[in-house]
Amino acid sequence: MERRTFIGTVAATGSIALAGCSGILGGDDDPDAAIEAYVEAVDNGDFDDARDLIHPDSPNVEITAEEEEFFEELDYSIEEMDVVEEDDDVAVVEVTVGAEGFGEETSRMELRTDDGDWKLYEELD
Repeated sequence: MERRTFIGTVAATGSIALAGCSGILGGDDDPDAAIEAYVEAVDNGDFDDARDLIHPDSPNVEITAEEEEFFEELDYSIEEMDVVEEDDDVAVVEVTVGAEGFGEETSRMELRTDDGDWKLYEELD
């Protein structure tokens, strides 16, 4: 998997699920909690939980079977994260993820609310 694909998938797929701010899917009070939840789910191999944190109208965030296999062998983490824009239903988060053999990469993710929960919508760059 290419470095950019890795970073985009982690950050977007972000990136980046604890399964929610409360530790259970749903209830993500803020955008960065949704990214943390997503990244933790992918890192733990909980891909169904991670998919639940992707906005249903997302144009470009998905987890393929090939990516599942790749991520099962990887240990990665969020190195830095900043909410750079936020209103009631759309936010932009800049997130830096790192993994051994890939270094660190920063991406900007758009998140949108869905039934009151923040979910990953798309990778902006």
